[in-house]
Amino acid sequence: MGQLAYGQSNPASLMQSLRYLKTGNSLREAQQYEKADEYLNRALTGVKAAKHNYWTAAVYENLGLLARDRNDMMRAGQYLNQAIDLYQGGGYTVSEKVLRQILSGLKETEELYGGIDIGAKGVKLSVVALKFSTDGHALFRIVKSETRNTAPIECTPAVFAETAKAVHIFLDSLMTRRKLTKNRIFVVGSSGLQTALVKNNKQADLEKALHDELGSTWPTAIPFIDAAGEAELTVRGTIPRREWLTTATIDIGSGNTKGGYFTADNTFDYIDFPGTVSMLKKVQEGGKPVDQSAQQVYTDELQSVVKREMGRKAGFQNRNRIYMMGGIVYALVTYLHPREINTQLVKFTYKDAVKLQEMAIQNYDALTNPDLSGLDNEEAMRKAQADIKTVREKVFKRDEIIAGATMLRGVLEECRRSRPETKEFIFPRGGVIGWISGYIIQSIEKEYREQKAQ
Repeated sequence: MGQLAYGQSNPASLMQSLRYLKTGNSLREAQQYEKADEYLNRALTGVKAAKHNYWTAAVYENLGLLARDRNDMMRAGQYLNQAIDLYQGGGYTVSEKVLRQILSGLKETEELYGGIDIGAKGVKLSVVALKFSTDGHALFRIVKSETRNTAPIECTPAVFAETAKAVHIFLDSLMTRRKLTKNRIFVVGSSGLQTALVKNNKQADLEKALHDELGSTWPTAIPFIDAAGEAELTVRGTIPRREWLTTATIDIGSGNTKGGYFTADNTFDYIDFPGTVSMLKKVQEGGKPVDQSAQQVYTDELQSVVKREMGRKAGFQNRNRIYMMGGIVYALVTYLHPREINTQLVKFTYKDAVKLQEMAIQNYDALTNPDLSGLDNEEAMRKAQADIKTVREKVFKRDEIIAGATMLRGVLEECRRSRPETKEFIFPRGGVIGWISGYIIQSIEKEYREQKAQ
């Protein structure tokens, strides 16, 4: 059994900390949660300064119970785990057992978090439900996703104003309808958009538009993720952890293409090269119709870049399963595999990419009005029709489809160079908000680790 003495340093200060602990617990039981939090954190500061593990565990225990009472199960789990570690280290087996029983009751409780991704093509909303696991990792599911295609990559005052409005609408949805507090909402800019803003010296203009629209509702100096971070977060927010060492991801976005995979030593290898908008601009600069020149422009100007980037990362050749994301992959699945509308992981092939490119050039009307006769119920039919309408009217015009399909075909060719017969390409429907989901998860896990280290 561990020693119950108060410790060596400043007993009077420790006694004051214990009074804070008792007061904080009384306030918790009286449901005066703000005051309880204040007193318990005063107690935590004092017992840590005294280096008294037992009373530090006791404070963490009460902070965990406070978080539970406030229906913040993620934070409750974090605090209770810290208390358990300290009780276990000191031999306080009864206290440890009681807290493990409490913790087991929290595991099945989900907490909602919101993410708003300001990307090159538009603004994406995600609502993610997280469950706390005993090892500090978050288990998640996507509750809702929604996209408003405002095209901020065009960097004009009008699109910035429309983008800011979309952010405001999504914030209202999270804070008013979902009742999420600000510490459970993350607003982040994508790497592709940041590249465009820096190139055009327009980041201050976007921030001004956000300030004009949001006022004091939200800080307008939003953080941006670089391509390496976005690629890694996409894996964290899309791919099951058990597959991290055997798969790779590629996200063909409007602003850029990024992807990567985890290696055996837990490092992340990534790629970064132009996206579909850059591809289309290069084609248009040539002055010839897109349908006549896209493939040649890709071969002459972009193929070497794609080949170099992907060739220096062995995982794209020696890993058989590649998760493919981005608007152009969503378009391919929507137009060529409408019967898979309720399938979360949709398999497709290199031949599909070729077909998408060829139909966009030769028979665009047939491509954008696929046969839905094989759908087995009205709900699936409505969902497929809605997706088709979204892609056709809001996501891609014909020239954009041609450019994107040409880029997709080239990327798949590079993936297939070493072992084309075994390559498996998969579109995860949740991947549209993969990296922002990963950002939320990583933030929560980081907070857990930092608190545990204190």
